[in-house]
Amino acid sequence: MATQAPPLDEVVGRRPEVILWWMSGEHNLPQPWLHMEERFIHRYFSEQPFFDWTTKNGLLLSHARNNREAFDIVHNRQTFEANLRKNPGIEYMIAGEPQQIPGAPLGEKNGMWVIRKQDRLREPKTSDQHNPYPSTQTLATYYIVGENVYQAPSVADVVGNRVLSAATHLSKFFDKAASLPSFSPTTGHTYLPQQAKPTGTASTAGSPARSREGSVAPGVDSQSLRSGSLAPESQSGGAAASTNAQDARLLAQSLQMAIQFGDEYMDENPILGEPGAFKFTSSTAAVKKRKADEEAAVFAAAKAKERKEAAVSRPISPKPEKAVSPPAVFTEAKAGHSAVEKQKKDEKKRRRKSRPNAQSPTTPASATSATGVSTSLPRDFIIVQTAKAAHQRNLSDQYTMRSTLEAQKRTAKALFHALNTKDIDGIIGVRTPECTHTVKPKTMGAEVRTNGQHGAWLEQAMPLFGGFSMTILREVYDAEKHECAVHVTTKSGAMPVGVGVYESEFMMFLHFTEDGTQITSAVEMVDSAYSLEFLEGVQRWKALRAWVQ
Repeated sequence: MATQAPPLDEVVGRRPEVILWWMSGEHNLPQPWLHMEERFIHRYFSEQPFFDWTTKNGLLLSHARNNREAFDIVHNRQTFEANLRKNPGIEYMIAGEPQQIPGAPLGEKNGMWVIRKQDRLREPKTSDQHNPYPSTQTLATYYIVGENVYQAPSVADVVGNRVLSAATHLSKFFDKAASLPSFSPTTGHTYLPQQAKPTGTASTAGSPARSREGSVAPGVDSQSLRSGSLAPESQSGGAAASTNAQDARLLAQSLQMAIQFGDEYMDENPILGEPGAFKFTSSTAAVKKRKADEEAAVFAAAKAKERKEAAVSRPISPKPEKAVSPPAVFTEAKAGHSAVEKQKKDEKKRRRKSRPNAQSPTTPASATSATGVSTSLPRDFIIVQTAKAAHQRNLSDQYTMRSTLEAQKRTAKALFHALNTKDIDGIIGVRTPECTHTVKPKTMGAEVRTNGQHGAWLEQAMPLFGGFSMTILREVYDAEKHECAVHVTTKSGAMPVGVGVYESEFMMFLHFTEDGTQITSAVEMVDSAYSLEFLEGVQRWKALRAWVQ
């Protein structure tokens, strides 16, 4: 199986035998024959693996093998490159020459040449005989340093290599980090590999202090406590059992602390200051008081909500009839007292009749049905129902507004589509019968045109524009005011001789019907100076055509 050739941007080109041929003078070119001079650069590059013999350079160099005149041309840089500029196609041109080395003696240069592979485009073509095709597109770049030739990597290759390197390192990082976190009741969360503790009797610094305080195994000597174990080393199974007991004790302690401090968070009482001088923002009493106030506020809101729901769901019950009390025992004292009370009640009734709209201060006004059942509704219920009705109206208004906005966008899109396609019926069709069209500013001197006048103007103007197109740069809609503003650029193709290409930008303001399906007025704000100059050119062309006819 054949090995795959390395990419060209990883290849170094070097041909010392070609340099030896140039310095020997076998080519019979005028002296002096300098090392890597500009007459030799194109020829030296043609012998490298980067060179494409199907380019214009390759065709001229192939022709020079059997033609002395062409041989002299390809070994003269100015003449060779002048011939390349006269025709379109792919070519190699010298884009950079050796530069003076800063701080070095005059004439000492860095010896680096830059060659660019480019495509000389056919359009646009100019009248310059020396460079009729000035537009080029760069395809690749090469540079010669001493006798070595390199191909410059593309930006995509450089960025891709950097991205691949970053992705590779990130992948390795995630693979490494995935195995680091671990948890145990003894140590909690850890993110680094645990180091095995020595079991010898000499080390006492690494043993935790709490191992001596919380030992639950009786008869443990001090040496075993200092070494971090709960039983003598001679007991074979005691070490594992003591470790499990310690883990269980620490787990119970952790659960107790979670129950005691589980409702405390750092953001409830932030820490201020700097290392060595930290302090809490508030005292513990202030934090507890704030939490109590918040709980009370939540409880009050829940109670208010329950009362409101109970008021809404409570049925309206008829007013209970007053039970008839048995007649009282009649006595003379009561009879006299009853007469006085009756006189007072008659007086009150008489005064009340003199004020027909007066109401009792102890009995609020309420709507009562013919059957005597009270029909008054709770105040909370009325407020809730009013809010619901307002919300429904708001939703309805929003839906109507969105529908109107979509209709306005469709109408504006149809108008500009008709303008791009020169569809006069489509332009007039999206307007109301009373729609007007105005061109501003006042310096344009254009009157307000009706649909008929605007259609006639379009029939005269449209034939002048070849390849006419409009591009919308920005559009702003106001669905509530039924208006929109559109920023547009226009460009035409072929125009009559002497008129020139029409290329301008303007603002168009449209006003729509309430449903947004038609346009009631259109106002164009154009570049008056450019438009007047263009119209003058059209008038001169019309006058010339009339004179010729």
